[in-house]
Amino acid sequence: MIRREPGDAALVVDGVRGRFAPVPLRELEVRQRAQAARGVELSIVGPWIDLVKAGRTPPVQASWCRTLTDALRDATAGRADLRFLAALPDLDGGAAAEELARAVDLGAVGGLLASNPQRDGLDADHFVPLWRAAERLRVPLVLHPGYFQPPERLRDHFLGNSVGNPFETTLAVGRLVAADVPGRFPDLRLVLTHAGGFFPYQYGRMEAAFQRWPGNRAVSRRLPSDLLRWFWYDTVLFETAPTRYLLDLVGDDRVLAGSDCPFAMADYRPFEAPATLGLDPQGTARVLGGNALLCFGLAAPAPAAPPAASEGRAAVLPRPAPAEPVLLAPFEGTTLLRPPAGGGIGLHHAPAPGDAPAAPIVPPHRHLDEDELWVIVEGRLRFRFGDRELEAPAGSAVVGPRGVVHSSWNPGPGPCRYLLLSGPSTAALLRALEAAPDPAAIPGLYQRFRTELA
Repeated sequence: MIRREPGDAALVVDGVRGRFAPVPLRELEVRQRAQAARGVELSIVGPWIDLVKAGRTPPVQASWCRTLTDALRDATAGRADLRFLAALPDLDGGAAAEELARAVDLGAVGGLLASNPQRDGLDADHFVPLWRAAERLRVPLVLHPGYFQPPERLRDHFLGNSVGNPFETTLAVGRLVAADVPGRFPDLRLVLTHAGGFFPYQYGRMEAAFQRWPGNRAVSRRLPSDLLRWFWYDTVLFETAPTRYLLDLVGDDRVLAGSDCPFAMADYRPFEAPATLGLDPQGTARVLGGNALLCFGLAAPAPAAPPAASEGRAAVLPRPAPAEPVLLAPFEGTTLLRPPAGGGIGLHHAPAPGDAPAAPIVPPHRHLDEDELWVIVEGRLRFRFGDRELEAPAGSAVVGPRGVVHSSWNPGPGPCRYLLLSGPSTAALLRALEAAPDPAAIPGLYQRFRTELA
């Protein structure tokens, strides 16, 4: 039942009234006018998570989520300024997986899931089908806490929002890490609202508990410090200092500008005062939209300007990767690049060409979303990036930027071995190609993994 009062409306279930929904939350045009006034050209909208919580049994909640998803599809259909997230039930992970697949067929760019399920936690086994579906469909899941009615201890002073929301997200991360969900589903993309709750600021305490508590030490899992860049984060922090701390901790390529528009607790700073981010123009552009386009697979963000090549024997690549290929000086035992979240690293071998002309290892192509790093271990590897050629000897490294057509080959005379660091799409493409598919299927594989053949 919908209960209306002047200017407001609330959902009532079994006599229990949920929070009132303000007009900007119910009237899409009111919201979009406010977004346009801030220069926001594209918004990703999802269901109000408190409404998702209205379903009290798995069948009712699953049906209710289908209704919400269909309403979001209808509201955003044909609009260039809006994309939508599926409403996902939290009482039945299998039903959530089915709803996500259905919603993606309808045009959803991801799903919205409660970080505080009504029963169990996100480490429960019944969520495994959802993680698998999101990986297979290659769409992110946004984790957002919510209460149809907040617990009694959080009802006063709006503490359900100011304390409860970041706490629930932190607890969700702790359960996900404890169950090694990131290790079991490395290509899963999870976006943490409210800047990750307390996780970016208490990950050390969480890690100490996993390492020191007797019941935790016997369990193999990835550590919280290794997973800071596995997650994605929004910017809803309200103050400059914690926002800059987050950007410094996880990098400006893992943070998406969020606003929580149109709620009273909205945070519009990144749009109204982007200088408060403390980033260069490229980093600001990534946070203000480029990262969201990349995360949700809407388009490739603009590439960053290339850094200067190292003059010493050691070379460290800053984030982000450059917009042009860069040949780095030989190095000795230096970390060149933190492997991308969900990405891969592999040792590859290119045999000597012999008397025949050297052939490209793979046909000329370009990756739409991801950069690559080659580290030459033995021999030489020659590259063509667009119209430019360069040759990398053993002990050097080459950075290849996204969006640039390239190929490589072993010029001889001996064999070549090299390490390739790549993002999740490229790593998945290489695994698929190594499975020796039907040659006729290869162009489709490249397209599936966001790569274009030249």
